[in-house]
Amino acid sequence: MADLNDPTQNVTIWDDDKGVNVNVITDGSIERLAVDANVSGGVIFQKLIPKTDFDANGPSVDGPTTLLSVTATGKLDFISLNGSNSNYSVKIIIDGTDYLDIELSDLSDLGLTASNATSFPFFTTTASKNFVFHPFQPIDFETSFAIELEDEGNPKPSVSWFISWGEVA
Repeated sequence: MADLNDPTQNVTIWDDDKGVNVNVITDGSIERLAVDANVSGGVIFQKLIPKTDFDANGPSVDGPTTLLSVTATGKLDFISLNGSNSNYSVKIIIDGTDYLDIELSDLSDLGLTASNATSFPFFTTTASKNFVFHPFQPIDFETSFAIELEDEGNPKPSVSWFISWGEVA
């Protein structure tokens, strides 16, 4: 498109496929192109309602313990667990399938600690007592997600927690 010599000169934008001028909307003294903002081609934008849940005192983990179970469609964004010790495992279940099932001591043994927090979506902190899950992109769930803990020896831990996710509106 060539530059206009006179900025007050009218310009017509033509749609060759339809053989018509493109629509313009007048907004006060400004004219703007009318754009159809409907998304097509299989692209879906989902409005998510932010949700959080927490327990600052946390349950004592003695056998399998469900911290939170959500039945909805959405995205799991963040989990923070603060244990009294590292004698527990974390299981994240997405749509009925184990997404992660690991003992905190194994995370530490693998080097998945806070010093590598920018490299991995989950890691341990503070002598492997705490667990953080913060994926680079939130994890989609179609029907449900659940967070379960299980004790891995004595002394039994108590675990406080904070979890955030979004549910499709």
